[in-house]
Amino acid sequence: MDTVYPITRGDPALNKKPSFKDRLPKLPLFVWLVLLFALALLFSAGIYIAVNPNISLKSLFSRLTGGKQEELKNIWEPPPTTTPPPFGTGKQTYLVSGGTTGLPHITEIELDPVDPATGANQTLSAKAVNDTPIKELIITLHTDKGDTQMPPLQLSSGTNTDGVWKGTWKFDFSFNLTYRITAVAKNESNLGSAVTITLR
Repeated sequence: MDTVYPITRGDPALNKKPSFKDRLPKLPLFVWLVLLFALALLFSAGIYIAVNPNISLKSLFSRLTGGKQEELKNIWEPPPTTTPPPFGTGKQTYLVSGGTTGLPHITEIELDPVDPATGANQTLSAKAVNDTPIKELIITLHTDKGDTQMPPLQLSSGTNTDGVWKGTWKFDFSFNLTYRITAVAKNESNLGSAVTITLR
């Protein structure tokens, strides 16, 4: 008669799989604390860099490697101009709005011509209104030559509270770069508000 022995799987302790803790290297507690602190620090720094709009990985890498950071430049530049901008020819009329309450108000300025040749005559007419009489209307030309005050305009039509003032002069100026006209209507107290027309 044969003897049958039961199949044994061996000692359960020998067949037990090692846990994650058992697989870790045997290091002192102090070393583990330092490693955990370093990982937490790196994780926090990564989150800070990701959410901070002023820090980019490119600029951070450039600083760490000692490279020069690329300077930001405006890629738009105005087109080069070889000639002064045009502003019209012949007789031109400019309407004026606004003004200082209680002071003479210039409502319209007319230049004839707006582009006189050097040595030619230019006539300027200005409409001005005020509650009290207007004493005078002064014109200053701002050209390449500088600022030049012209002779006071004379009342040509209407009244000194609502009228047209006119003056004519010889235009001995150039206006390739600068051309502005400032008009000031003054009351009897020598007070007035200025109007400037910028052509160049």
